[in-house]
Amino acid sequence: MDNPIKQIVYTPVEIGSLSKASIHERLQFEKEGWGLPFPIDYIAADLNPIAPGDLLTITGRPGNGKTHLMKWWARLRAEYLATIPNNNRVVVFCTYEQHIEDLNNFDLAAMTGVSLTSMARNEITTEQLAQLDAANVLRHALPLWSIGHSAMRRGRRPRMTIDRLADALHNIQTWTGDNDGFLIDSIFVDYLQRIPYKGENKVVGVSNNLDELKDLALALVAPLVPGVQARREVDNYSEQIPTLSDGQWTSNIEQASDANLSVVRPAQYRREGELFGSTPVTGFQQMLITIWKQKLGVANKPHWVMCDPRYNQITAAQKRTTNFNKLANL
Repeated sequence: MDNPIKQIVYTPVEIGSLSKASIHERLQFEKEGWGLPFPIDYIAADLNPIAPGDLLTITGRPGNGKTHLMKWWARLRAEYLATIPNNNRVVVFCTYEQHIEDLNNFDLAAMTGVSLTSMARNEITTEQLAQLDAANVLRHALPLWSIGHSAMRRGRRPRMTIDRLADALHNIQTWTGDNDGFLIDSIFVDYLQRIPYKGENKVVGVSNNLDELKDLALALVAPLVPGVQARREVDNYSEQIPTLSDGQWTSNIEQASDANLSVVRPAQYRREGELFGSTPVTGFQQMLITIWKQKLGVANKPHWVMCDPRYNQITAAQKRTTNFNKLANL
């Protein structure tokens, strides 16, 4: 086994050689479309692409769109990769909350226009069932992998610790199917507080898991995007916008995150026509995405989008930006 000390100490010659290789590698990555840009142009104009090895956290209260945002972003990234000739890069979505079949329904809803509500209620016509079956065949060609538990593979489920997640990602890299391994383009994790932690102290355990996710991003040289549950106190803010310090059971998102976004859907807190900040609530699709932190870029910048959870679609909003004199209760 290699001496671990030699893995963290570098001579001046090694530093120069590795730095030169890194610069050339990043230039090549840029040419090949590496890095994870945000799929909506006016947010991408403010949010730098998430570089390989960086950790972007997305903070939100339950029901405010963390999973929808991550699943939509992962699918669009996979659709982009599918256009690259001879592509061997894959997007990996790791779920600690839902069965992989349920998450796949997000993709099917977006592909077919059959709503997730209809699927959940089993209100599907024969024609819609045929559409879903056809979409599942098309889904085979999408380089979007899942790590999680299956409703159809019944039996005892292994605990998905951070170590087991790392092993699963390595397994994808060395997969011996039709390809001789894959390159992991980006990783989404839903979500931080659901990951089993070591020891009995939840605060320390959750914080350590976030550090482990950052280490995974660095080790795999891939952007890693975990969802982060916001603490309950956010519900009592004048505008219920989670901030950089609002991670449930951890403030480590302030230190570990290379970038941080928060999400809120005003309809969760206001009736139709009531004001959220200076904006009237109009329907359930309004979502506010706030850039709280990023390296070498703007921060404290809120943007409106439209999120339709029935079809896992996020689109540009007519009113794109907003200005609050006082975001949350800062």
